[in-house]
This record gives sequence, structure tokens and C-alpha cells, in this order.
Amino acid sequence: MTDQGGQALEECLAEDDALIRELNRKIENINKYNLQVQQLEFDGSNLASWRTKTARAIFVMTNILKYWDTKRPSKDSQIELAIDKCASQMIYTTIHPNLCDMIDECDYAHDAMEMLEGHF
Repeated sequence: MTDQGGQALEECLAEDDALIRELNRKIENINKYNLQVQQLEFDGSNLASWRTKTARAIFVMTNILKYWDTKRPSKDSQIELAIDKCASQMIYTTIHPNLCDMIDECDYAHDAMEMLEGHF
């Protein structure tokens, strides 16, 4: 690899690390982002509005519009996984506590969303 190629790779990895750190900080402060999301009721009566508001909150955190409209993570990259962790935390912090057990086995946020939607 050329010196320029090696330097470009190092810069790219440094940018990835910085983005992952930023996403992790946002996860630590999840309550700042989920304030506008009304808790998903145990009976799912507010599922549609909850889904819309979680998507908006995830957009504010990750800059990904309509997060739930595309199955994610689309690849197994550290950035994609960090973004998915943001979405997962958004779900866990905004659903009725009695619904948490239902989605504990889900590997990704999109799987948890599908599980919840299928339940109701």
C-alpha cells in the first residue's frame, strides 16, 4: 500500500471512530432524544404514532430519515451496528416495561420493531 493509501485509510478509520464515539454519547444521553416520544402502550393502541415519533427521534440522533422503512443494519460494519444500537435504545426506553421481555431476544432494532408490530 502506498503512503497516501495508508494515510487515507488511517483518516477514514479515525473518522469512523469519531462517529462511533459520537453515537455512543448520544446513546448515553438517550433521554434527550426520546422526550417527544410517548411511551408505547401495553395494548399497542398508539403503535402508529409511536413508530413515527421513534423514527423522527432516530433521525435526530443519526441523520437517517425514516429508519424503520429499510431493514437494518444493511451490513455488519461498526458504524451500522452503532446506529442500530441507537435505534434499539430508542425502542427500549420508549415502550411499556412489560413489553421488554418480548423483544429481549431480538438481535437488531428492526427485528424488535417487527416483533412489536406483529404482536399488535
